[in-house]
Amino acid sequence: MDGRGKPRIIHATIGISNARILRKSELIKLFTKINEYIWWGISLLTLMITPTINVLFHWREGDWGQALQFVGPSFISEGGLSVWFVLNGWERAPWMLLIMLLLFHTLNKANPGRRNRNDSDTNMGEVGFAISIMILVSLVTMLLAWLTGIYIEGPDFTQLPPGMVWTLMMNAGAWEEIVSRLVLIGFPLWLYHRIRGNKSDPEDLWKGPLRNRPWTPFPIALLVLSSLVFGGLHLSAYGIWKIFPATIGGFVLGWMYLRRGLPTAVLTHCLLDVGAFQIARMAQLNPVVGALIAFLMTGVCLVGLCIGIARMTIRVVESEPISGDE
Repeated sequence: MDGRGKPRIIHATIGISNARILRKSELIKLFTKINEYIWWGISLLTLMITPTINVLFHWREGDWGQALQFVGPSFISEGGLSVWFVLNGWERAPWMLLIMLLLFHTLNKANPGRRNRNDSDTNMGEVGFAISIMILVSLVTMLLAWLTGIYIEGPDFTQLPPGMVWTLMMNAGAWEEIVSRLVLIGFPLWLYHRIRGNKSDPEDLWKGPLRNRPWTPFPIALLVLSSLVFGGLHLSAYGIWKIFPATIGGFVLGWMYLRRGLPTAVLTHCLLDVGAFQIARMAQLNPVVGALIAFLMTGVCLVGLCIGIARMTIRVVESEPISGDE
């Protein structure tokens, strides 16, 4: 074979390899879209349909009247937490309605079949990937705690009346994101840009401070600091075993806030909390059904993790120049 034939063979081999990469890329994109629909359906069922059904069927027996406590970091109280204020009157209803409207609006914009979606809109695949990471880290931490003899403790929310489960979990998801992400990350970052004379749109506090900005040391420092604070604040209620998974969860939710905005972070947090305690309540009522749902959700999380990793791999491959083009 002469020397001129070798480059042709090399380019043909590269072409076949690139074609295979493209086919795998298209297949993963198809599974990614299916994964988005699955997580969107889970979110709709968990945060919209099931609470509405519970309100309709349990509004007489459910205790809807207990006060909602809004807690936050404190340097003077034991455990690092203190009650900032309490809603114990008629104002509970509009506050919960506001949270439901926010979740509905976010889910509507995150609909995978919605036309004219923006890249900055909530991506349900990313929400599922974030939840999968947090669940996996929590399960591994609980297993290690059990093997090392660390007592796993936490408040028993399964004994609460039906109405209080939804109000407490959704209130916690929304309020903790406001304190841990908006107050500890968003406002300091906004002030930092204002002081330095950089263009800073107040809308970024809502839609994501880094949606149109690169990562720099200061937001990374705020993300790490807020994650450590978020993890430490779970010590008093859950014990030492919860610090690590809560810190990782704070980091993941902080990333979601910086890139996708506060509504996406609230949606992710509420879905994680409400979904977890919904499965716990089902397991209490019917252990077989609860175990089956937990098994299915574990499978969905593992698939979501694999798809998320595959998507990141594709982005890296597609961003690199194709060999042989030069």
